[in-house]
Amino acid sequence: MIGDLETAFVRACPSFEGPLRRLREDHKLFGADLQTQLTDILRDLGFHLGSSAKEVPTPEMVQVLKVVERVLVDGSEQQKYAATHFLLPSLQSAIREAGFQADALLPHLGPATHKWWTDLASHTPSDPEDQMLDPTDDA
Repeated sequence: MIGDLETAFVRACPSFEGPLRRLREDHKLFGADLQTQLTDILRDLGFHLGSSAKEVPTPEMVQVLKVVERVLVDGSEQQKYAATHFLLPSLQSAIREAGFQADALLPHLGPATHKWWTDLASHTPSDPEDQMLDPTDDA
């Protein structure tokens, strides 16, 4: 399951093969269960795609999001959770931090991914300062 998904994502984004290999080596050294590995891999893939982009969308983003669409339609609950709670938020955050608009990917999303992408965007403040809580606020 995890191997097939990794293969699909590396095929969609070949530049992620090196970071994935390093992550795999870390997991071998320190040990991790499959759920942790999957979530770490997808979180790191989202960050890799967004932080290395010189424009949005990149062909790799589009291909990875096609894999995400297949996962959301046909994947296991574990795969769906990892994609929606780790890869997509990480990708959106990295895109914004790089100074791009996450909405630029909307025309390239399948229906299931589109729903998650827009829902996630509506719950994520666009300004990192908005995410900080005021410790003196009693509300």
